[in-house]
Amino acid sequence: MTPFDLLLLLVVISLSSIFVDRRWQTRRARKAQAAAQGSPGEAGAVPSRRLSWRERRALKKAEKEAARKAAEEKAAVRKRLSWRERRALKKAEKEAARKAAEEKAAVRKRLSWRERRALKKAEKEAARKAVEEARKKRSARPGEENGALPGPDGAQDNDGQDAQSLTAQPGEQIGQAEAAAEGGAEDEEGVDNFGAVVAILIALVTLAGAWVGWGIGAVYGGASGEQSAGLNAVLNVESTLTNSSVALYKEYRVFTEYTRYQTLADLQAQSGGADAPSSLPARKTDDADLAAVQLPFFLTRYLTREGDYDRHRQLGEAWAEAAQRLDLQPGPHFAVADDWQKTTEWMVALFILLALALLVLTFAEALDARRRLLRYVAAAFGALLLILTVIAKFWIEGG
Repeated sequence: MTPFDLLLLLVVISLSSIFVDRRWQTRRARKAQAAAQGSPGEAGAVPSRRLSWRERRALKKAEKEAARKAAEEKAAVRKRLSWRERRALKKAEKEAARKAAEEKAAVRKRLSWRERRALKKAEKEAARKAVEEARKKRSARPGEENGALPGPDGAQDNDGQDAQSLTAQPGEQIGQAEAAAEGGAEDEEGVDNFGAVVAILIALVTLAGAWVGWGIGAVYGGASGEQSAGLNAVLNVESTLTNSSVALYKEYRVFTEYTRYQTLADLQAQSGGADAPSSLPARKTDDADLAAVQLPFFLTRYLTREGDYDRHRQLGEAWAEAAQRLDLQPGPHFAVADDWQKTTEWMVALFILLALALLVLTFAEALDARRRLLRYVAAAFGALLLILTVIAKFWIEGG
C-alpha cells in the first residue's frame, strides 16, 4: 500500500465517521424530541436565539429575579409550617426525587448513548418551554403574585393563606423549571463546546494527515529518484567496464600476434649461420614482414620499454574518458536513497500516530456526556498525539 492510499484511507474514515455520527445524532434527536413533547410546542413561544444580546441579558436577569422571588415565597411557606411538617415535606420531596431518578435511570439503561443524548436535549427544551409558559401564566394573573386579593372591608379574604400557599406552588415550579433550564443550558453549552472542540481537533488531524501524506509522497519520490540514478550509474559502470575490456583484448590480441611473429624472426636470426640452409633468410624475412603488418592495428602508445603491453593504463584511460560523459558513482545515490527511505519510515510512523489520534478523538466524541473525565482525557490524549506529530514532522524535516 502506497502512502497516497494510506492518506486516502484516513480521509475517507474521518469523513465517514463524522457524517454517520451527525446523521444518527439528528435522527435520534428528532425521535426523542417527538416522544418527549407528544404535542407541538406553543405557537407564541419565541426562541431566545432570535433575540439580541441585550434582550437575552434582560431575559436572563428577569428569570433570575423570578427564581429568587419563588425561593422567597417557598421559604415563607416553609416558615409557617411546624418542624414535623417541614421534615415530612422534605422527606416526601426526597422520596419523589429518588423515584423519579430511578425511573429515569431505568429508562436511560434501555437507550443507546445517542438516544440518551437526544433525550437530554429534548428534556432541556421542554424545561425551557415550561419556564416560558409559567412566566406567561404568571404575567397574565399579576394578582396571584402578591397573595389573596383584599376583601370589601380592606382585610384579606378568609382563604388568603390558602391562596398564598397555592400561588407559592406555581412560583416553586417556576423556580425549579428555571433552575433546570439554566443548568440544562449550561450543560448543553458545555456539550456543544466540547463537540465543537473535538470537531476542530478532528479537522486538524485530517489536515495534519494530508500534510504528512504529502511529505511521505515527496520523500518517497526523492528516494525513488535516487535509487533510479544509482541503478543507472551501476549500468554505466558495467557497460564501461565491458566495452573497455572488449577494446583492450582486441588490441591485446593484435599485440600478441605482433610479438609472436617478431619473436620467430629473432629466433631465426639467432639460429642462422654458415651451415644454415639457404631458405632460412627468406623465412626470417617473411616473419618480420608479418610482424610489421600487425603494428598499425594496436595502440603502440601503451607499449612499455620492456616491450610489454600496459593493460591497466588503457583501462584507466577508458574509465576516465567515460567518467567525463557518464555517471560512474552509484554509491552516493544509494546512500541518499537509504536516508530518504529512513525518513519515509519515520513519516509512516507519524501517519500511524495520526490515525491513532483520530480514533481517540472519535471515541471521545462518542462517549456519554456524563463521563466527563474519560471524555476530556481522551480528547487531551488525541490533542497531545497531534502536537507530538507536528513537532516530530518539523524535527524530521530539519534533521
